[in-house]
Amino acid sequence: QATVSGNLFTENLVGILVVANGDDAAFKNFVVADNTIMGGGASELLDVVNIVDSMINLGLPNMSFPDDQYFGLVGIGMVGLDGADMSGLSICGNTVVRNVLGVGLVGVDGADFDEFTIGGNQISDSILGIGLIASSGGGLAVTMEKGIVANNDILDGWVGILGYADGSSFDRLDIYNNTITSDTDDLIGRSLIDSLNTSSNQLFPSDEDRTEMPGLWGVALFADNGGSFNDAAIRLNSISGFIWGINANAEGSHSSLNELTIRDNTLIDNTLGIQVVGLNGADLGNVGIVNNAI
Repeated sequence: QATVSGNLFTENLVGILVVANGDDAAFKNFVVADNTIMGGGASELLDVVNIVDSMINLGLPNMSFPDDQYFGLVGIGMVGLDGADMSGLSICGNTVVRNVLGVGLVGVDGADFDEFTIGGNQISDSILGIGLIASSGGGLAVTMEKGIVANNDILDGWVGILGYADGSSFDRLDIYNNTITSDTDDLIGRSLIDSLNTSSNQLFPSDEDRTEMPGLWGVALFADNGGSFNDAAIRLNSISGFIWGINANAEGSHSSLNELTIRDNTLIDNTLGIQVVGLNGADLGNVGIVNNAI
């Protein structure tokens, strides 16, 4: 069992990144705990992109962050590829600030992420607070069974918690007792929108108060290309300041949200509290939406 704990990471493009590739690769029971990770380097990366764009004329917007703000790309990232065994991961008690992605699990082509726990983390100023991605990548399905995402505080993000099943499955995913808030001070949002404004193309009013911009999704689950969420629960969460508080979608005849339970959540100041949608023959078997305060 490997452990990364008690460290301070400041102004890094990537804070902690663990990658396992191949069916003989394993990071079982890996622990990431009690670290403080403050992002940085994204501004410099955007400067390089802007220079390349000016040289070969890609037509990209000239984006930048304010000089006094530092953003990274990934706070904590765990990646399993081609059958790697990443089961038993624990990411708990960390403080993650100013990253595009706060905490992410990414499994591709047969990787095993069973029995993971993401709990008790403080995540702020991220485009995506916690991301869970399971994709077959055109190969073998990824399994993410008995995952727990609990007791996290996610502040000022566009998306709080995202689960995406692409030709793969999440079984018994439990998302509970998280506090997810988006409408206080969206630093990344203000920075990116300001970058889109030019002297000849003011997409947004220059004097607009964007200190209370809504997020997109508080909690979102997407099943696509035969992906599924089986016996998933979204419960006891407090979610405020988003366009969609909770959004669950399945697309395609082989995709499903079976036995999904959404209960005992408190949703405040969201445009739409809860949305569950099945498209093009997707299976929404026994979905329960119970005792939520909206």
